[in-house]
Amino acid sequence: MWTLVFTAAAALFWLLQVTIGPDLELQHEAEARWLWHAAQGLSVLAIVQVLRSLLGHLLITSWRTRGSATSDLLRSVATITLYLVALMLYLRFGLGQDISSVLATSALVSVIIGLALQPTLGHLFAGVSIEIEHPLNPGDYVRREDLEGQVVSLSWRSVYLRTDRSSTLVFPNSEFTSRTLEIIRRDQPFRHQLSFNVAADHPPGQVIRVAMRVLRSDLPGVCASPAPSVILQGNDPLTGTMRYAARMYTLRYLDRSSIGSAFLERLWYALSREGVSLLPPPTEWQAVPGHETEDGARLIPDPRAALDRFRPAPRGTRPPAPDSTVLPALAPQIRARLLATTSLLRYAAEERCDPFLAGVLLDGRLREERAPDPQRVEAALRALLAEVARLQRGAGRSGSAPGQLQLSHEVFQTLLAHASRALGPMARNLCEQIATLTEDPFLAYRAFAQSIPQPEQRQRFLANAPAQPSVVLHAGDLFGWANVLGLEAEPPVLRVTQGCSMLCWREEALCAALREVGAEQQQDLVSWLVRLAPGCEHLALGQLRERLRLA
Repeated sequence: MWTLVFTAAAALFWLLQVTIGPDLELQHEAEARWLWHAAQGLSVLAIVQVLRSLLGHLLITSWRTRGSATSDLLRSVATITLYLVALMLYLRFGLGQDISSVLATSALVSVIIGLALQPTLGHLFAGVSIEIEHPLNPGDYVRREDLEGQVVSLSWRSVYLRTDRSSTLVFPNSEFTSRTLEIIRRDQPFRHQLSFNVAADHPPGQVIRVAMRVLRSDLPGVCASPAPSVILQGNDPLTGTMRYAARMYTLRYLDRSSIGSAFLERLWYALSREGVSLLPPPTEWQAVPGHETEDGARLIPDPRAALDRFRPAPRGTRPPAPDSTVLPALAPQIRARLLATTSLLRYAAEERCDPFLAGVLLDGRLREERAPDPQRVEAALRALLAEVARLQRGAGRSGSAPGQLQLSHEVFQTLLAHASRALGPMARNLCEQIATLTEDPFLAYRAFAQSIPQPEQRQRFLANAPAQPSVVLHAGDLFGWANVLGLEAEPPVLRVTQGCSMLCWREEALCAALREVGAEQQQDLVSWLVRLAPGCEHLALGQLRERLRLA
């Protein structure tokens, strides 16, 4: 814009100089000289603006070619230099002034200002060095002994860093040119290593296999390439522990703590299902004061005895005694046989369970995702919309606390974001009503879609919805029985939403338990499954005996 302004002004003054300049020179020589100098000065400014724009374009092009950010600092320095050179040339050739005295005075003033502003100028030139060499770019991560963070922006004198606490640190540029830094590019995977300890009596192959299974699961933030790995670092004969290291790559450097926490949480659950426990790191064992032998030597306790409390129970630990609260509806004989052949398994949040299991949930939450049944989906959707209409009429809903969300907080926020783009601020009230009535995101999205009038906008909204309906299972709920008994074509997807414990059976375990009971107890099991297990509504004793090869 300024280029056009200066160009237009220069053209106007040159036009005035050509048209009325000769007359003014005859009558008023001073006014004529002013008009001439003004035209020259505006022309110089217009030329400087054109050169500034061309230089800025060249800088942008060169920085894009080099894969770096555009440098505001270099553009500012180049602009100031252009203006100073243009001023000197205008004084010398336009006004005919002797600029030697100006240059001498400027040099003296520059020395004085340089001495007074030495730290600031040091930061300035350090910033110029950073812009020229480009060791840092916005988005990169830097780390050294006393700081670490992500580069947000670069200025004349400072670098702005965002830490993992969401705070912003401001550091002078000279801090980054005078000291050694570790720089992690924003698009470069960073290797994060976590160590853990396991008892030495467990085979290393087993531990490495379990840890690799955790790393290759859908662990958030972990890159598939480069591939993660697990290595055996060493052992401690004194404590009987072996030290392993899990190496994973991530693009989210500041989130490495949360990624490591998620890995260790899942690793604990995965190892517990294998009968393996994580051990504390070995410590230095000290002599016990006041316990000396006859020759004065201090006694040192056996460290392995202190680790006995960390020893894992055998794989698939069973409940210590038949618990009447676990399988309350069954006769004592069949309940005892089932509890004697079950395994106690634990899963972390966001893990996927083995689909070829049947069991009962003891604690936590489990989401069961199934292929959609059009008739069931339609019936559930009609019932949900009817309840929404009741809430909108102010009738309320019996059996539920007002305002108590059944959808998880993360799912609700995602639904609200998509709904707000479709209906704006009025979407929140409807989302809250739907979230209090269903635990299934599949139904929640489809219920809200009914309020979107435009078909195209409705389809864009539903594109964000889950592909399958799901049922949230709580403590005491059954899962997987229909699949193990062969009543389903495809096994459901079992995804843990909250760390849980469950009693589980496989097909061979069920066969072993039911072979030792009579037909009456088997019928008791069938009646129990028909009443409580999803997908077993039409199970008959003959189907059970045929499936488990009991006939």
